[in-house]
Formats: sequence, C-alpha cells, structure tokens
Amino acid sequence: METDGIKFNPADVKILAVEDSPTQAQVLKAALERRGYKVLVAARCDEALRLMRDFSPKIVLSDIILPDMTGYELCKLIKSDKKNLGVYVILVTTLTEPGDVLRSLECGADSFIAKPYDGELITSCVNSLMVNSA
Repeated sequence: METDGIKFNPADVKILAVEDSPTQAQVLKAALERRGYKVLVAARCDEALRLMRDFSPKIVLSDIILPDMTGYELCKLIKSDKKNLGVYVILVTTLTEPGDVLRSLECGADSFIAKPYDGELITSCVNSLMVNSA
C-alpha cells in the first residue's frame, strides 16, 4: 500500500483488537482483514496482554470500556513495558467528552476513534500510523 509516497505492506502489520462485543469485534476484524492486515481479537485485557507476547502486534486497537480493566489502563500497561517499544495504541470508544480525549493522551494512546466508526475510518487511522512510522 502506498500513502503519500510511502509504501508499506498491510500483510506485514499485525493488529490486536481488544473488544468485548463479539459483533463489533467481528466487524472490526473483517474490515481490517479485507485490507490485508493480520488481526487477532481478545475480549478481555488479560487475554490481550497474554497475546501480546506471542503475536507481537504493531498496533493495538482497544475499546475503553472492558470487563476487567479500562482501555486507558491497558494502554498504560502496554506503553510502560519496554518489550512493547514501537507498539501503537488506538483507543476506540463511544465516549466523546473532552475529558475522554485528554485521558487518552495522558495514558499514552497514539490515536483515538469515536464509535460508531466504519472500516474506512479505522483503516485510515491505521494507515496513518504506519506511514508515520516508516
């Protein structure tokens, strides 16, 4: 894929989606896989942290409201572990208050997307992160 003259191959980009809604997880996974990305889904943060070790994602897309901790807390854990250097975190939520955006920035998130979203918005955000990392 080429964006602004910078090339990257979506098949080389692993994405871990953390979403407790099975329906939304499948929509997200399908939208990204249609564009060539490799995607794993976790329904809980503890599962996501285990998958981080073996799957080694480049991007973590996480809902903020999750059963075992918040996406903010998950983002802090990911960003504080030196093994995850270079991993981007995108927080996805229905929350749209200015304080939510501020909390996303404070926990180290690289981007923030409000629900409802479509496949184009998600892939545009992912593509932007990949182009800026090249």
